[in-house]
Amino acid sequence: MKKSILAFFLLTLIGCVGYVVLNRGPDVAYEKMVQAKVTQYVQKQYGKAQIVEVRPAYSDTDESKERRHRIAVKLKAYKQDQYMLYRLKKNKVIELGLTETLPIPKQ
Repeated sequence: MKKSILAFFLLTLIGCVGYVVLNRGPDVAYEKMVQAKVTQYVQKQYGKAQIVEVRPAYSDTDESKERRHRIAVKLKAYKQDQYMLYRLKKNKVIELGLTETLPIPKQ
């Protein structure tokens, strides 16, 4: 009896941990929503003609979903390989600053 309860507990624990680990990847729908809001924000700030590239810059080192999903925007005024990072905080767009290193997207 004790062995079966212990086995059930361990299987449940392993299942929960596996679910959390597998569920931590990029949320495609949320990422598209963030990208649309950031693009709209940048177009208001700088104009549509100034945008060269908009791409996701997912960072799996952060705990919060809002912090993990970042968007990198390259404008004509920036040097080569320079991107401005943006993310959402309580549904508002926040500038994180310029960067020259972006995370490699997972395939």
